[in-house]
Amino acid sequence: MSRFENRPDRALHDDITPSPDSGSVNDTVIDQPAPHVKKTELHTAEHYDEKPNYGKPHNHDVAAKLTNPFEGFSEDEVIRDVDTFVDEKGLGEYREEFHKGALLARVFQQPTGFETVKAISEDERDILRMEVTNRWRQPFQLYFLAVLCAGSAIVQGMDQTAVNGAQQFYFDEFNIGADQVYIRGLLNGAPYLCSCLIGCWLNAPLNRWLGRRGTIFVSCFISFAASFWMAAADSWYNLLIARFALGLAVGAKSSTTPVYSAECAPKSIRGALGCQWQMWTAFGIVRLLAGVRDFGLTMQMLGFIASVAFQNVTVPNPAGVGLPASDPGSTFPQWRWMLGSTAIPPMIVMAQVYFCPESPRWHMERGHFDKAFRSFMRLRNTPVQASRDMYYAYKLLEIEKAEREGKNLWKEFFFKKRNQRAAQSSFFVMFMQQFCGVNVIGK
Repeated sequence: MSRFENRPDRALHDDITPSPDSGSVNDTVIDQPAPHVKKTELHTAEHYDEKPNYGKPHNHDVAAKLTNPFEGFSEDEVIRDVDTFVDEKGLGEYREEFHKGALLARVFQQPTGFETVKAISEDERDILRMEVTNRWRQPFQLYFLAVLCAGSAIVQGMDQTAVNGAQQFYFDEFNIGADQVYIRGLLNGAPYLCSCLIGCWLNAPLNRWLGRRGTIFVSCFISFAASFWMAAADSWYNLLIARFALGLAVGAKSSTTPVYSAECAPKSIRGALGCQWQMWTAFGIVRLLAGVRDFGLTMQMLGFIASVAFQNVTVPNPAGVGLPASDPGSTFPQWRWMLGSTAIPPMIVMAQVYFCPESPRWHMERGHFDKAFRSFMRLRNTPVQASRDMYYAYKLLEIEKAEREGKNLWKEFFFKKRNQRAAQSSFFVMFMQQFCGVNVIGK
């Protein structure tokens, strides 16, 4: 016996026939007992083609967009989007450059994707080929900026290591005995204490108000002033305050310089330029980025050189600073010269920093797109490369801004499991790097 016999809705089932719009009869809901529902209400082509709404994009969707913000864009859609971009941002005079740059940005993830872009000339194509085959062929301004970042690292290293040779003299001058280990440790570690408690937290407001160059300038000025303050200290607690103030520079400078370098560097050498800070800090060898030769001087080595150079200095201490008037002859001037010599590198960096372009990304975050493009023009070989990198960076900023919208960043940092795990891992690794003692041995 058929399962449809003696069923009141059997007639409805018998009347249903397949149609081109509804697919096969097996796709039809045959057990529905409501005869008033028409088949066209459920089984139209529009019904099957409609894209479901799954709500907000998941994290993997955001990651995919950050990897390639032009995923699924046709050339015509990119051109329309870039026209809107140049009109809104006041870059109409560079419309043609941004048309080419946007089409190149669309295939940026493909190493030779530019070969498929018909809008660029053969000369521009040759330059883009050179970008792949000879990635170190970059404009002078980019290398000038790289030297600035290396100089900023030199400042950091001399601040860290010049105290090695100086401490044996100022311990004697201020009568800090071997049993006063806490005072000795506090004097030597004061910059890092301040950097942890205050300096690193000043990074965000300083960058927001002053930009990358301004933050580096202010940090180097603090290092410059603190060097003379330390050299003129007349008591151990005065020296402690001076070294604590030095930590204001250590925290902001070490956080800003690698970011500045990475934001200005092209994709092909961004990792190399971004790592130079750590190379100068940890490994002590810096390569001239043009690839011609190696320099053996290191930022930490310069601190040791200063210690060795002044260890036998016998120039009298003017007016017996730091000593009782009755005993002006037992001074130890060596440590003052050692710490005072650390003022030289920050002075050079301060003189250099404003000859470099500001970070284009920082300009775009502030809405200064014309200034951002001028910065990119100084940091790239051709306008096509500048417009490509700027438009790509702008699309990434759009995605990041949309992802942050409506969110409390502090809450995201402390209460989101993924960020908690990342922060805990970072804190643990950095704590153990110091706790194991290797930096004490090296410095």
